[in-house]
Amino acid sequence: MKESMKNMFIEKHIIKNSRNEDVFINVLDKNSDDVLIFVHGFDSSKSGSTVKFLMDNLDVSVVSFDLPMHGESNEELLLSNCIDDLGVVNDYVRKRFNCPISLFGSSFGCFVILNYLKRNSDAFYKGIFLKSSAIKMDKVFRDILIEESMESYQQRGYTVKNRNKKMIIPYKFYEELVSNQIDINDFSNRDFYLFHGVNDDTALFEDLSDLSTSNFHIVKLDANHRFDNNSNSLVVDRIRKVLK
Repeated sequence: MKESMKNMFIEKHIIKNSRNEDVFINVLDKNSDDVLIFVHGFDSSKSGSTVKFLMDNLDVSVVSFDLPMHGESNEELLLSNCIDDLGVVNDYVRKRFNCPISLFGSSFGCFVILNYLKRNSDAFYKGIFLKSSAIKMDKVFRDILIEESMESYQQRGYTVKNRNKKMIIPYKFYEELVSNQIDINDFSNRDFYLFHGVNDDTALFEDLSDLSTSNFHIVKLDANHRFDNNSNSLVVDRIRKVLK
């Protein structure tokens, strides 16, 4: 199935993950020299504004997918499931595209990518780009995203969030966030390009202080958590320079 967007055709596919659940993906094949796997943020989807901007403005192929309990997916939201699905999409991309792969994460998607890379330290990626990185995702979830007390969340065993869709979030998801925090020492062999707004009140800029090493290239922008077109254009410019 194909969906038109500004004279581009987005292919919509369904592939199976290791749990035999459906993973819903969008593919924009530009027959280019590079392909980018996009991992969206919490309560977003494979068709959000950031990935649309990348598809419109980058001369590379782009593949995006719905994380569990997001977009078209109704599978249980667990960090382990998110990491596994990124691996399944990565395998699909490597089989389909005969070109270098890069990763792009937005907010929670950055946390997923970093945990995936921790488990796949030998996998090569031409570029790794992280926007509005929720490096301390357990804190973001606990202090901002959850809509009830942590005590009631723990006692019930799940919480419900209603915005873009009704999301049932098991307490085990939060426990996974806590037990999979980011350790900079796990990534000394890679270069990362981080784009972060100084006015971000969701994933605070100060939370990046632990990443002050030479392989984490932090681009400070006059932006909040959701970038406007000017900030997104600066992101696109840097990606072009890295991938050229």
